[in-house]
Amino acid sequence: RLQKIYGVATYYFRYNGREAAALGLSGHLMDFDFAARQNIWTWLPPEELFQTPPLLVARGETLPYLKALRSLAYKAEEVYLALDADVEGEAIAYETALAVRLVNRRAKMYRVRFNAVTYKDIRAAFQKPTRLDLKQAEKVFTRMQIDLTLGAVFTRFLTLTVKNSLQKGQFLSYGPCQTPVLGMVVARELERRNFKPEKYYVIKALVEIGDNKIEMSADIRFKTRKEAEAVAAAIRQGVVKAAVYKPHHVQPPDPLDTVELERRASRWLGINSKKTLDVAEELYRAGYISYPRTETTIYPPTLDLREVLQVLAATEHGDYAEGLLRRGFRPTRGDSDDGAHPPIYPTKAAAKAEIYRTFGKAGYHAWAIYDFVVRHFLATLSPPALVEKQKIVADFGKILLEAVGQKTLDEGYWRI
Repeated sequence: RLQKIYGVATYYFRYNGREAAALGLSGHLMDFDFAARQNIWTWLPPEELFQTPPLLVARGETLPYLKALRSLAYKAEEVYLALDADVEGEAIAYETALAVRLVNRRAKMYRVRFNAVTYKDIRAAFQKPTRLDLKQAEKVFTRMQIDLTLGAVFTRFLTLTVKNSLQKGQFLSYGPCQTPVLGMVVARELERRNFKPEKYYVIKALVEIGDNKIEMSADIRFKTRKEAEAVAAAIRQGVVKAAVYKPHHVQPPDPLDTVELERRASRWLGINSKKTLDVAEELYRAGYISYPRTETTIYPPTLDLREVLQVLAATEHGDYAEGLLRRGFRPTRGDSDDGAHPPIYPTKAAAKAEIYRTFGKAGYHAWAIYDFVVRHFLATLSPPALVEKQKIVADFGKILLEAVGQKTLDEGYWRI
């Protein structure tokens, strides 16, 4: 049954024969801030904040969640912290445990981690709960304190330095991450603006070799048109000096991490990074893909790739998945493992109509991201593509012309 406690949706059910309650959070319950007096800019020099540790305080917008937790915590015997299985989730789990401990020191705390919202993964996680990783939580809290302190010190320093040039209420804000990145963007923009293009000329010719006509070009740039035309006018007949046909394997991609998901979605799907991650997280919550915030590009041995392929046999790429099951497969392997999450992979089969029905107006982007994740996963289990790299070099006396090309011998993973 569903009941709202201080406006927070709380679900009551039976778990292992006992009454249980579950509620979701909306992010961090707590944040860091300086004491009230230290937030008065004129009370102390900005650099003094480096010597003043900030305090962990409740966020104003999370008070309903804190009240709901306190209400449930009084009678709780066991608390299962099933927040996201990353460092940020570890910190939120710690904040939740702290809120419970303030009213109930007897309750047993368990940490539950899973990377896919499926019945199998969730049940397995609850059957083998672990402990909070305090070092991971401290990592987040340290970053939060550094962000706050650096931002506060430099914002105050910059603003107070030019205060006579600012209108009342204005200030110069400094972000420890944002400001350096902005500096890189500005430097790149200035580089583009200051770039002075230089005009040059190249020679291209349509050359008859046997019964074929091939476009060839010189790997030389001429500063003047006159110089290029003089060399071009001397081109009449030449001799083929080299004809190279070399087989080359194009390896399939590494398992998918967050950065590569954002990069490829931006390049090939036309979806910006923020939208990509927002949609991916919705797909994760709906149980269609694994947790999308990961730096891992190595499939863990605990991930049953054959089982995932069997699940995908029910999708429009089912024939391809079944082909891999019949022929056998060898997954690619990257070089990164964050120790928290596997690479992004599909966890549930879905047709296009189902995705559109589930996500409504967001269906277009949801399907594009889901279909990409499926294709990428299948590609990582596929054989490489085989191409023939071709290069012809002809000597025309005063200049060498060359032509390069490529012929596909076996599509390999390109089929998907």
